[in-house]
Amino acid sequence: MQTLKPEIEDWPSQYFGREKFSPKFVENEVVFAPFKAKLKIPIITIGGTNGKGETAHNLKHLFLLEGKKVGLWTSPHVLSIRERFFVGEEEVSYDDLLLQFRASYEEIQKNKYNVSYYEFLFHVFLSLCVAKKVDVLILEVGLGGRLDAVNYLNPNVTAITSISRDHQEFLGNSFRQILLEKLGITRPGVPLVTAFNLKFLRDLTRDYCQQNKIINIEMHQEADYSYQNQLMARQLKALIDENPPSEENITFPCTKGRFERVTIGRINITFVGAHNLEGMRKLALRLKGHGPFDELYLSFSKRPEEEIKNCIKILGQDSSMFKDIFLTSFEHPKAAKKIAGLSSYLENWKENLEQGLKRKERKDILVTGSYYFIGEFQKVLFNYDANTFS
Repeated sequence: MQTLKPEIEDWPSQYFGREKFSPKFVENEVVFAPFKAKLKIPIITIGGTNGKGETAHNLKHLFLLEGKKVGLWTSPHVLSIRERFFVGEEEVSYDDLLLQFRASYEEIQKNKYNVSYYEFLFHVFLSLCVAKKVDVLILEVGLGGRLDAVNYLNPNVTAITSISRDHQEFLGNSFRQILLEKLGITRPGVPLVTAFNLKFLRDLTRDYCQQNKIINIEMHQEADYSYQNQLMARQLKALIDENPPSEENITFPCTKGRFERVTIGRINITFVGAHNLEGMRKLALRLKGHGPFDELYLSFSKRPEEEIKNCIKILGQDSSMFKDIFLTSFEHPKAAKKIAGLSSYLENWKENLEQGLKRKERKDILVTGSYYFIGEFQKVLFNYDANTFS
């Protein structure tokens, strides 16, 4: 049975505040410089607006099948902070995590480094990878690429899974600006794998790679985005192994918040993170092989109201897919505010869910939108029955 330990879950925020994008890239290069010498192993850095997390998890699975010890860094976490720290063959235990929290904090305080919540956790992760002597490092970019902490390390292979508009306040409003921020993870002479559906993006990437002596490997854009992420993982591993991508039939495991399914009594709940417009379009296509659902719970992190309304329209196009659609909000600094005038708005989703659990009616529920919302939803289920995520 999984157990959540709030005193450890909340430890970093007590000392470094809440997670927010506040890079000090040049200033904090000294913090991470020692890891370049300590981690002389293959490093794969994966960026992109959508799909980077699933691709990273798929790649981890391929290496584990070969008996490799893997360091996998992903963010954000959904239910537990431990999800960010896959080191060796499993997620790091709470006890080991707390020990490294304290050790990293002591080092940072001793040297008077000024790091963010995210940078602190990345320091913890790299320290654990050094101690565990992992064979390969897989780094999912948190936001953008150029200024993300993962970019302190020099990769052997890079990938950008997709480009669409998200986090415009940090990355810019145009595809060109967003692409250039994400291309910041590349290095001269290092392969870059991409899978862009827009010719404009492909052309920009080719020009950038030619100017900077980067090897660009363009993959065909598949209709099924999950299959696309599997193919990209195979391609990335082949570049590390210097072999052609494997054609072997492999079953990739479900990862947290990506068509993750849980059952409580007679209620089946599917969780799918889709936090922007392009993600919703891809989700709508994927749902054609699933459902119908009795209820859809939908909530977002901060973004333009018009984008949220368009997301609702996309999921509401197939009237047979959902009996009830509930747009709602959740308590989190990054949560979107309530949109006035929407008839589908649900004021208290927790109460609605808890009443359904008590009635023990048979239901199929889809929960989507922000990964932060999925995390809050799962906490309610966990408190109702701790065996839900065992």
